Amino acid sequence: SVGIEIGSRSLETADRERSRIDGERARHSPGRNIVRRNHLYGCGRGGIQGLAVRRALVEENWVHDSGFWDVERLWETGGIKLLLNEGTLVQRNRTERITGGGGVWLDWDNKNSRVTRNLVVATHPCCNGSIFVEASRGTNWVDHNVLWGVRGTAISAGDTDNLVVAHNLIGPSASVG
Repeated sequence: SVGIEIGSRSLETADRERSRIDGERARHSPGRNIVRRNHLYGCGRGGIQGLAVRRALVEENWVHDSGFWDVERLWETGGIKLLLNEGTLVQRNRTERITGGGGVWLDWDNKNSRVTRNLVVATHPCCNGSIFVEASRGTNWVDHNVLWGVRGTAISAGDTDNLVVAHNLIGPSASVG
C-alpha cells in the first residue's frame, strides 16, 4: 500500500491503546535518509511516507496514480506524507493524480523543514490541501512550488505557526489557493 517508508516504525493496530511509535528507536535515530529519483505509481495508500523523519532529503521522485484506496480519513495518506520532520528537505518532486490525499503533507511538530520546487498536478479533492503543513510551531518553509489543476485547496496550514509560504505558482484550482 505504500511505495517507500522511511524513519521509525510504529505499531498500528485496531486497538488504539496498543498502537505506539517505537519511541526508543526514534529517540536515538540520527535519520539522514536520502530518497532520490524513484518512480512510484499504483500505490494504494501513498508513495513515500515516514515517521520521525530527521535530516532527510526527499528529491526528484515521481509519484503518480496512487491513493486509489481513498482512505484519506485514516489521516495517513498522500503522495509524500512525512511526520515529525526535523531538518527535512522535500524538493524537486513531482506528484500527479493522487486520490484521497494531497501531494506533500508534513504532519505534526515539524521543525526547520522545507517543501520547495515541487510540481503537484491534478490532485483530487482532499480535506487538507495539496501541500499541507500541520500542527507545527517551529519555522518551516513552503516555497517555489507549482500547483496545477488542484481540485481542492492548494496550500494549507493547520494549527501551524511560523510557516513561510512564498513564491509559489498556483494554476487552476477549484478552491482556495
